[in-house]
Amino acid sequence: MKNTFTQGNVRTIVFYDKEDACWYGAALELGITVDGDSPDYVAHELREAILGYIEAAKEIGDESVLNKTPIQEYEELWQKSQQNMAVPSPFVIDSIGTQKFYA
Repeated sequence: MKNTFTQGNVRTIVFYDKEDACWYGAALELGITVDGDSPDYVAHELREAILGYIEAAKEIGDESVLNKTPIQEYEELWQKSQQNMAVPSPFVIDSIGTQKFYA
């Protein structure tokens, strides 16, 4: 499904990187990444970033930014988790899901 200003669906992932000792959150189709000290903080900041990003896209009138090609590393984490495959070290996935948005 192609994301539009009126409706869309964004895959999200929150994970820990042992090498960086940091939590990350990513919205794959929007190209957004946030970081923080806890998975709850990162999940909250990611939701806020998604909402702000969509509003900014509406202001500039460019739907194409709602359908970016995901960063390959994050796409691979998503695919492996969906196929119940082992996630490569140093990553530990906390949550994975989708976030819908409507106008």
